[in-house]
Amino acid sequence: MFAIAPERIRRDDVVVMQLATVDDQPHIQQLWPAFEQLVGEPPRLYEQIGPGMTRLAQAAEVDESRPLVEYYRRHTEIELWVPV
Repeated sequence: MFAIAPERIRRDDVVVMQLATVDDQPHIQQLWPAFEQLVGEPPRLYEQIGPGMTRLAQAAEVDESRPLVEYYRRHTEIELWVPV
């Protein structure tokens, strides 16, 4: 599922766009059309985001007070960030 093995990273503060919703597939899919207009044609990679976040969250103690982040490096490369 992952292109490289998960690793613990430290990032400087970064400004991100956020759309918040209930954390389940139907609610997330309702947000997709507006978001996809900003980033273009969605790759099949999107289907792997939810399962990838779940696997990362299971690997560490997650800081629930901070958001999960999908960092879109390019059209076919997304970094998944889970706050610890």
